[in-house]
Amino acid sequence: MPAFTVEHPRNRQAVVVIEKTAGKARAAAIGDDLFCDCEFLDPIVKRAKEFDKYKKAPTVKQLVDRHGWWFECNHCGDSVADHTEDRKWIGNYQVFCNYWCRAAYRKKSAKPKWRE
Repeated sequence: MPAFTVEHPRNRQAVVVIEKTAGKARAAAIGDDLFCDCEFLDPIVKRAKEFDKYKKAPTVKQLVDRHGWWFECNHCGDSVADHTEDRKWIGNYQVFCNYWCRAAYRKKSAKPKWRE
């Protein structure tokens, strides 16, 4: 099935969408948090043949490691790319610029332990 990148027209962030047509890709992307205001904007939809091999949209880890995309660290917001030496992951979707950011994120996200 064809793949498309759908780019936010203001902040230039993008997602990869696997759909039959560009119109369906645009509609699918508008449901994403990144595009919450795009019902009033016109996102940029481009054909992305390099992602046709995926049955569903590639993970963040695949986009960084195999396709040269960059993302923001889930904790501090710094850029993380394939050349970021100390990058760390939680699963395939949460990326961190280093061990310390991942540890701080985990500590902040941990459920409080209640004493009885």
